[in-house]
Amino acid sequence: KLGRVRSINSDYHNIGYNLMDWGKYDEAKEYFLKSNKLFKESGNLSSLQRSFQALAEVSYAKEDFQASVHYFVQEGAIGDSLFNISKQKAISDIEIKYETEKTKREKDEAENQVIISQLESKKNRNLFIGSLVIIGLAAVASIFFFGRLKARKKAGKTIKIVRDS
Repeated sequence: KLGRVRSINSDYHNIGYNLMDWGKYDEAKEYFLKSNKLFKESGNLSSLQRSFQALAEVSYAKEDFQASVHYFVQEGAIGDSLFNISKQKAISDIEIKYETEKTKREKDEAENQVIISQLESKKNRNLFIGSLVIIGLAAVASIFFFGRLKARKKAGKTIKIVRDS
């Protein structure tokens, strides 16, 4: 049904321009008004804008300048509406893109933070194990050192006892 309405609107519009070309301005205006009514009902703003333009042109050709200005104002208002609609759509698209990028960036940052935390944990574990190894080596070295020191003292006492006797 929508396709049929578009076809009828287009036909009315074309008939109106043909009648206008032949100088039959009153009949042309009737067809443009019929087309205009159907475009309003269908909500097709782009076609409605062209319909108001056609009504302005036919009114201008009839030298009905007041009506012509009225229709041009209507056309301009619809043009502004169309511009605002397209501008709002563009803004919405940009906002969606921005939010998507922001969410992706936040996700990437969170993943990077997890990786950093894992690396820091691994580093701390390695430092702890390294510290234990160093402490263990220091303890073993201390045992050997004190064992050697004790053996020297004992040897020194034995030598002193042997010299004294």
